[in-house]
Amino acid sequence: MTRRLAILGNCQAQMLEGMFSQYAADVQIDRFPPNFKMQACDEAAVRATLEKADIVFAQRVSPDYQLPWLTPEALRATLGSKVTIWPNLYFDGYTPGVHYIYLPGWGKLSSPLEDYHLAEVANAFRAGASASEAARLLAAGPASVEDGFDASFAELAAREADVDVRISDYLERVVGMHRCFYTPNHPKNVMLAEMGRRLAAAAGIAFDAAMAASCFATRLDRIYIPASSATVRHHKLRFDHVSIYRGVEVTGVCPGQVTLGRPRSFDVQALVDRFYMIYQEALIH
Repeated sequence: MTRRLAILGNCQAQMLEGMFSQYAADVQIDRFPPNFKMQACDEAAVRATLEKADIVFAQRVSPDYQLPWLTPEALRATLGSKVTIWPNLYFDGYTPGVHYIYLPGWGKLSSPLEDYHLAEVANAFRAGASASEAARLLAAGPASVEDGFDASFAELAAREADVDVRISDYLERVVGMHRCFYTPNHPKNVMLAEMGRRLAAAAGIAFDAAMAASCFATRLDRIYIPASSATVRHHKLRFDHVSIYRGVEVTGVCPGQVTLGRPRSFDVQALVDRFYMIYQEALIH
């Protein structure tokens, strides 16, 4: 018997929708936009679809989320046992210091890594260091990397406190064997497939996780931030021995606006040069 499956969450949920539509048996997918694109006016339509679903996989949001009807407490109250809460897959242990910058008149500041910024580069610019010095600092990585993995594992574990299906135990086993995330909140397909396998098992759905991990064509790989050489050495990582960043070209910077172009790869110096082009307009004026 075919059952209706609804998956709520961020871009990771859209990836799982695609995986389940191709590699799960006897399910019909009810599709939703990512949570961050939903508005209060969407509540009635979303609730109506969720009521018709046989199974709901809902990605955890914080209790103070801007749409309170999407919190775990609210979904459990309205949907009961047919909802399974799963965590936001997030790990910044490879890339400590990755952050966003918000500025008056600019909003979320864009960058050659779309909207990610690197602490070594931003701090170097603010300290008056040259672009070449900033590149040296970025290549070397943070002075202390000892607690980067542990801190990120602890953060993920805290997010899992009120979920029904966890993922942190799997991540801890494989995190040093192969790269698991392109950026802190964009997991590789092997992570998403394992999350799907666990959700499917909880709901009694036949799901081919191995095929999803190896054959699903869509990836969250537009941006790639390699681990620093210090992180690679300290954790004896089997990857990221060459620092090549995948991002987008910066084609223009004017007051209040960064214009981004086509995807491209950067070595460390080229990436820092693009960051400095932005910061000379956004962080000085």
